[in-house]
Amino acid sequence: MGYAITACRLILAGVFVLSAVAKLRAPGAFVDGIKSFRLLPDRFVRAGAYAVLLCEVCSVGLLVFPRTALAGFVLAGAVLALFTVAIAQAIRRGLNMPCPCFGVSTAPVGLRHIIRNLILISVSVTGAAGISIGGAHQHAAAAGIVLATALAAVVVLLVTMPYVIAALILLGAVMLLNLTLTLAIIRRLRERETLSASNSMGAIDVDAGIPVGETVPSFETTATDGTAVTGAETANKRMLYAFFSVDCKACWPKVPAFVTYVRQLRLGTDQVVSTVVGAGAAADSVAKLESVGRVVMEPTGGPMSSALEARGFPSFVLVGAGGAVEAYTFSLTDMPQSVSP
Repeated sequence: MGYAITACRLILAGVFVLSAVAKLRAPGAFVDGIKSFRLLPDRFVRAGAYAVLLCEVCSVGLLVFPRTALAGFVLAGAVLALFTVAIAQAIRRGLNMPCPCFGVSTAPVGLRHIIRNLILISVSVTGAAGISIGGAHQHAAAAGIVLATALAAVVVLLVTMPYVIAALILLGAVMLLNLTLTLAIIRRLRERETLSASNSMGAIDVDAGIPVGETVPSFETTATDGTAVTGAETANKRMLYAFFSVDCKACWPKVPAFVTYVRQLRLGTDQVVSTVVGAGAAADSVAKLESVGRVVMEPTGGPMSSALEARGFPSFVLVGAGGAVEAYTFSLTDMPQSVSP
């Protein structure tokens, strides 16, 4: 993703540099161009024109540095959106006026200018999304930086040349496709990292856990509220068991989702048992678990973990009335989303 963000930064910075330089070479023509939009009173036209120019220069300055690139993408997107709205209203009102985007021009504003701006806005959105997902300081290999620079140079030249809308549309589509694929890859990698981090003893054994269809063996322990928790409870009511580990970094952010899941199933507090393996669990997380069921605190290899063969965290076990295991997963999304009483 690092090279894609670099390409987005270079594209917008290059476009705004050329735009600002062209305006500075003929500031009077740019002011007249802003006036021809008929959006501002005459006394505010010059100030508005210089404000636009200042925003373009600031966008370039922000995009140059990784720490401020996100702000640069946001400002650039806002400026481009303003240009797009101004051009759209000029077209709607039938104003036959040249576009002052890159200084002096004889070509009247038209649909191609709106398409060009929308593509550049998609570049700013892609860059901002990339930074928001992976951070501004993502590593990009030297080859990736060279490729990003070359791509940016081509796009900047295309943007500043007429009659290449089809090429710009294609490039915009490729960038959006790249963003979509990158997001999918990142999501997949994070899921794998979560699975790896969620087992305090190492990588999760996906075959771990009591097999579906088997009967829960006999066990007995005590919950934090002093009540007994036994395997015999599964004989006449459905039970949901959850296992969390103190050493599992991926466990605790999932506690709120587990609480929501329990309420979605409408299980009673006597039908839910959350087991926390290890000492030193956060009190607020334990309190959330206690709000929807009983909580058992035990060391590694305790009676609950042993009986249900919990060797990965977090893990979830749904047992039907009669004691047969109906589901054993490491993700709530793989659990049944509704059950009979």
